[in-house]
Amino acid sequence: MGRGGFYAIYESPAIMTVPLIILAVLSIVGGLVGSYTIFGRESWHLFANFLSPIFTNASWTHVAVSETRLGIGLEWVSTGASLVLAALGILVAWLRYRRGFVYQESKNPAYQLVLHKYYIDELCTAVIITPLLWLSRTATSLLEGGLLDGGSRGIGWVARGVSGGLRRLQTGYMRNYALAVLFGVVLLVIYYAVMRG
Repeated sequence: MGRGGFYAIYESPAIMTVPLIILAVLSIVGGLVGSYTIFGRESWHLFANFLSPIFTNASWTHVAVSETRLGIGLEWVSTGASLVLAALGILVAWLRYRRGFVYQESKNPAYQLVLHKYYIDELCTAVIITPLLWLSRTATSLLEGGLLDGGSRGIGWVARGVSGGLRRLQTGYMRNYALAVLFGVVLLVIYYAVMRG
């Protein structure tokens, strides 16, 4: 953060500016190499000529120079328009910020649109993040609160009920155990008599 506060303009360190300078120089060189077809020198298209042996049909590597009604190549028109727009952008920026940059809020709709990054964050929040949060919270309450916690509590309740019932059978009296054994033997005799009979 610079000394002038959050909105103060300051120069980035070399770790950021040097790669940007290298990329700018390479983009100029690449644009120059790619523009040879405008001058009618398809044979100078070094990158396309380098890659042409790899492809069976390399006709796409050469851009056909088409002319407008005025006899000017369409590539010249697009190149000239790009340069004029770039120069206009530089001129407007210089006129606006030649005395320095002072941040001022503006209610201009175009300014607000750019300031809020075309409202992409708000749109993503409304369309993606908010529904996902609602879905995750609902799934959490249903699965964790209802199914997992409820299921574990239900298993505990069943185990407690079964163990409480079995505990009543263990009285320590021999007569009760003999009666349970007799009851089991009677059930076995009835089962075999019915199934075998």
